[in-house]
Amino acid sequence: KEINTRSSSAMPQKQNPVLLTETRREISSSLALAMGPMIRAHNITPGMQDPKEERSNTEMVKAAVDFIKRMDRILKALVIDPDRALEELHGDWTASQELADVLMRKYQIPFRVGHSFSGSLVRYAKQRGLGPQAVSFDDAKRIFAESIKTHGMDLTFPLSENEFRDTLNPVNIVNGRVTHGGPQQSEMKRMIALAKEDVQEQKRWVSARRGAIDHALRSLDSDFKRYVK
Repeated sequence: KEINTRSSSAMPQKQNPVLLTETRREISSSLALAMGPMIRAHNITPGMQDPKEERSNTEMVKAAVDFIKRMDRILKALVIDPDRALEELHGDWTASQELADVLMRKYQIPFRVGHSFSGSLVRYAKQRGLGPQAVSFDDAKRIFAESIKTHGMDLTFPLSENEFRDTLNPVNIVNGRVTHGGPQQSEMKRMIALAKEDVQEQKRWVSARRGAIDHALRSLDSDFKRYVK
């Protein structure tokens, strides 16, 4: 029976990621076998080694197939819990850079100035065990005023409290992206559709190549039979 994890022989509470280890092993085997012909060619008279050698090429392809099968098992074994993932993100200052981005995009405050404020806010909050949703808005305004003075500027914090909270929400960061190849839902749907079409195109290519090979073999058999009559 195939397993994904196995209990540690030393620590009962630990599960070793057997599937991940085996997958890494197989991809390393594929790379080693792919490089083998180059190393084997060392000190051999040029032309005396056929790179089309069936046995070594078959071993390389088999190792690659084993890797792909294990990678498929990894993907199928993944369990995505959106609520738990969001809880993890809210538990730390994952979205702190967005403060600097918003201050630059909407209020023309230089990114490095906003970044300095964001860093000061994170340090203040972490020293007190505060998460993004727990730090007070008054403290954020105070830290902004202190931080921006070090850059020779005198501005009040331009974000409202609601905007401040929304900026630190990872969901809003994802939904607000507009870049090509970004994480926003519309772009993810577009890229997934393209990937699926690419897979279908590869299947059509493989089918056409196999058809051509089968046709060539049938033609070869037919020609040979006529020759031996």
